[in-house]
Amino acid sequence: MNNVDKLLLKLSNLNEAENNIEREWVSSTQKIYNEIIKFDYFLNEKNMINLLYLFNQSEELLENVKKTNIYLSKYYFERLENIYNNLSENELKEYFSTLYYPAIAYYEYIFGDEIKAVFKFERCIYFINNNSNLNKSLTFQLVSCEQTLNRFKCFFKMKNIENALNESDILLNKINIELNQHNSYDEIFCYYLDKLFSKIEFDDENVIKFISLNQRNFELYFLSTKKNVNKTILSNIPTSFNIDITLENFDEIMTCPSIIKKIIFKFFCYYYYSNREDRKGFRMKLSY
Repeated sequence: MNNVDKLLLKLSNLNEAENNIEREWVSSTQKIYNEIIKFDYFLNEKNMINLLYLFNQSEELLENVKKTNIYLSKYYFERLENIYNNLSENELKEYFSTLYYPAIAYYEYIFGDEIKAVFKFERCIYFINNNSNLNKSLTFQLVSCEQTLNRFKCFFKMKNIENALNESDILLNKINIELNQHNSYDEIFCYYLDKLFSKIEFDDENVIKFISLNQRNFELYFLSTKKNVNKTILSNIPTSFNIDITLENFDEIMTCPSIIKKIIFKFFCYYYYSNREDRKGFRMKLSY
């Protein structure tokens, strides 16, 4: 096995275990509930009970959808819609929308109506963006990110690649602008980048479009994290993907986050096996 083949082998064995670690910043139903009750100026005893009940019903719906139990899912879907539509407290309804819309959108997504799901995911984002309490909260900023990712998945499932890639740009830009001062910004950016890339990595044409469209997002990421090595490696993303890879700079490449290494590996494999005459290293270039 020659040196470049050894390098390929090392890159192909990238450790993605950190993706399975429970992250402290990931939003959950309980975190959403805990965050809402902080805004206790409107939460009298009756509202607190209603809110807790509504969240419980949302969790029942999500749990049954995940199990693809269509009958119980439909029961809780209709029940949740009825409860939500009959809420008289406008402010309670607005806060509950942050879980109600994702829950029923997930139902639509799993059981085949992606167009409705896209709209309902967007409604959640709307309520967060237009509420001065919610849009300042990290928990709800991440809920908004999650719904943008879900819209990406819906468009991708519908094979509407152009809209899916546009959602990827919206998501990474949102993280760059709203979360770049957060302690976990680096991890949050790479987490969502990995979620996006895992959907498109098997199609070279979509990968090229994805990298091109998100040029500015990569630049902002490297600027915010001050990762000079990484910025050098991916400095020509906008119109080409230029990398000289040799064993000498392998250590530098390995300082990149796992998802960046995964992107490099994909292009490295593609161009190495189509340019095997150069075994010491080569320049990869994609122009479009």
